[in-house]
Amino acid sequence: MKKILVLTDFSDHASHALEYGCNYANHFNTEEFFILNTYEIVPLYDTGETATLSLSLQQTEELESQRRIELEKLVAGIKSKLGSEIKITTHLSNSNFIDAVNNICLSKNIDLVVMGIKVKGDLEQVLLGSHVHRAIEKIERPVLVVPLNADISIPKKIILVTNFYESKNKLALERLKNYLTKLRAPLVITHKLLKKENYTETEKIAEGLVQMLKEFKPQLNIIDDDHLLAENVNQLAEDEHASLVISLHKKRGFFSRIFHRSTSKYLAWHSRVPLLVLHFE
Repeated sequence: MKKILVLTDFSDHASHALEYGCNYANHFNTEEFFILNTYEIVPLYDTGETATLSLSLQQTEELESQRRIELEKLVAGIKSKLGSEIKITTHLSNSNFIDAVNNICLSKNIDLVVMGIKVKGDLEQVLLGSHVHRAIEKIERPVLVVPLNADISIPKKIILVTNFYESKNKLALERLKNYLTKLRAPLVITHKLLKKENYTETEKIAEGLVQMLKEFKPQLNIIDDDHLLAENVNQLAEDEHASLVISLHKKRGFFSRIFHRSTSKYLAWHSRVPLLVLHFE
């Protein structure tokens, strides 16, 4: 992970993600550590009066100035937490959140995007001012989502949530193996059966994936009960002392289903364990 990008809105959950990213950067010998803050300003127009627009521009300049100061404070605060050989670069953008992230990912060849996560009282999840669906669906690099109360650590056990069919996609499997090799932690492969699925047939497919990942000595866990996926994975993470969940994400695929807004308990579970999303076509 030569280049890591951390997103911030200067909130507590973003600050925690920044500290988590620093720990990853040190562990994986990162060369450059990027910090991005984005905002969008829409100038105000009122019956053609230029004074209204001028006020909006003035507010924009003041906002930019304040945010640059906040970024400088962040850099000063993390210098002691990063190895001296790691270069720190900050970016401030007033463009669309997703566009700003993807522009940096492309131009700087970012390996990993780290972001904080916040859960409201009604379990509606907020991710740096945007919905988690949109961020994970649109960001074009691996995304590590870090909840506020996640321990600052390198994972010692990992849960892979999958439907097993990702094993048929060479790119997905290659990216998964790449990260598992870097993380070097025991793996638990899990899947919750849908009502229409046949256990024996699913187990056969699952064993194929286990064989493909045998170098990581994976455990296999097929869930067949009436509890929600959220409850099952939450309990599994607790029982196995897992500190990271990985999902292989294909647009409009399995990952989108488990992250549907109605799966509120899964979102609640997110507030405890970080999630790494690896994309594939």
